[in-house]
Amino acid sequence: MFRHDVSRTGTQSAAGATAALGNPPSVKTLHVAWQFPTAALTPGPQQFTASPVVSGGIAYIGGINGVFYAIDIKTGILKWQFPVAAQAPLNGTCSQWGRYGIQASAVIDNIKGEPAVIFGAPDPDPKTDNGNGSARLWALDAVTGQLIWKSDVVARLTGCAVGAFPPEAAQVAQLLKGSTTKTPEYHEVIKFSSPLLVHQNPPPPGQPGSGAVYVGIASGEDPIQLGAVRSVDLWTGKLSSQYFNSENYSTNPSSKSPMIGGGVWNAPTSDGSGNAVYFTTGNTRAWDAASRAQNVPINPSQYPNGYQPPLHYGLSLVRTDLNGNVKWFFQPLPMNLDQDPDWNAGATFMNTSCGKFAVSVMKDGWSYAVNADTGECFWQFPNMGNAGCKFPSNDKHHHGGNGFRVPGAAWGDVLVIATGGYALPASASADAPGLLGRLHALNVCAASTGRGDKPSVRWLISPVPNTSVAEPPVKGKAPGDDEVGAPSVINGLIYVGTELGHVMVFADPSVVAAPGTTCDNTNFDAADCVKSGGNLVPSPAMLVDVSLPDGGSAARFRKEVVLAEGMAFISTMKGHVYALVP
Repeated sequence: MFRHDVSRTGTQSAAGATAALGNPPSVKTLHVAWQFPTAALTPGPQQFTASPVVSGGIAYIGGINGVFYAIDIKTGILKWQFPVAAQAPLNGTCSQWGRYGIQASAVIDNIKGEPAVIFGAPDPDPKTDNGNGSARLWALDAVTGQLIWKSDVVARLTGCAVGAFPPEAAQVAQLLKGSTTKTPEYHEVIKFSSPLLVHQNPPPPGQPGSGAVYVGIASGEDPIQLGAVRSVDLWTGKLSSQYFNSENYSTNPSSKSPMIGGGVWNAPTSDGSGNAVYFTTGNTRAWDAASRAQNVPINPSQYPNGYQPPLHYGLSLVRTDLNGNVKWFFQPLPMNLDQDPDWNAGATFMNTSCGKFAVSVMKDGWSYAVNADTGECFWQFPNMGNAGCKFPSNDKHHHGGNGFRVPGAAWGDVLVIATGGYALPASASADAPGLLGRLHALNVCAASTGRGDKPSVRWLISPVPNTSVAEPPVKGKAPGDDEVGAPSVINGLIYVGTELGHVMVFADPSVVAAPGTTCDNTNFDAADCVKSGGNLVPSPAMLVDVSLPDGGSAARFRKEVVLAEGMAFISTMKGHVYALVP
């Protein structure tokens, strides 16, 4: 599955056929073995925003064209596609929100003893909300590509009118200055969330192997919708009546109905116990179109009882049980500081020597490790010295969309993650795109020298080569949000794709000696580092740099290098899947 396992660690052991991918001398010979498609397809893939998942000699991936492909990993040749060329692809008619195809990775499991692959996509059937593009989860036979089931509707798209609020927010829409009175509509998508499969522990009597498939519901935007996590039964695709949602939102201060912001823009995570689901949520500020356009917080005077909902899970790291009951939520930003730092990356579960944590980075560049059982903050990076790792309402930092939105990789007590680090500006009025393209390794349990707070920086690549921030600037082109993809780790070797179409492998200094050092605060060079309060840390060795033939982004929005069955796989925004081998 996406990030390899239910904990979304992005890490696996170097064993069997995959051992060579964790061996430095072998990795130095990494090269492209094949590309997919090998011949013209109808319709063509156009773009891959998803990463493949691999099992049993087959790589599975869907494209934004609404077609799901099964690829022979020995040859790169298509084994089957769904739907077949003669049938309509999985895209709706609502071009504004219903034509996004398959943009998140699938999950592979067994359904009643048979191998199956499950993914989310719009349903083109005109009997489903007029064919607008309401989305379902789809389960296919992993060997033949035949449909096992398509789930109940999971993400609703009931109309295509720009500016139409969902029914739960109709009261809010009426209160906003300049709002319209358009008929309420749902504009929900499952564009960004790779499904999570959780088997119940223990399983129900007489149902070995049963379980539930969880997926995050995000927003078609304009206006941003209310987010959710919904689940369907693994064997039937039937929608659970119990799930984490934002329905029945009310402006009544006595209401206990939750509002969780503009979507779950990430893959839900579990801890392997079969009893917990973790995810992160988007912003709640976005009901006000004028404030969105100006990138400033909404005006409290526009609401009769203040603008923060009585139960507010926006911009939070959340743990629920399997039925969607919230066990805790961690919310580091008060709503008045919401300048669109959607918590996009999702959670990585880490079982370390000092505890069990859900770790993640917000789009503004701050990272957090939260006790997975209690929701208490273990550390904030960088540490701002505030109680509970929570920013006060008068904080002067800019909490907007710097662009940090890919999950990290967990390797023992080490977290490898794209994050802002100590160079985040002391105060700011706008995003700092120059901070993108940096890859930190954090010692989760260790304190930093001199500063005394956790975590310590184990090493730093600043910036990762073959990113826009590392290259000479191109006139009129600002660095994008997705300079580096989600890192994958095997035997201390870190695989990462970049925005300029490269796959590189770096070695942790415990595996291969680092050739140099850098300051853990990139505001300072090595000569001024220590006297300026920083620490010199290793700058890891790069073992190999593979330039992908199409030059397409291998980093866009949670792309990862997939390590499986002795090969490394990467997809690009120019519509190719590549297999790399030593």
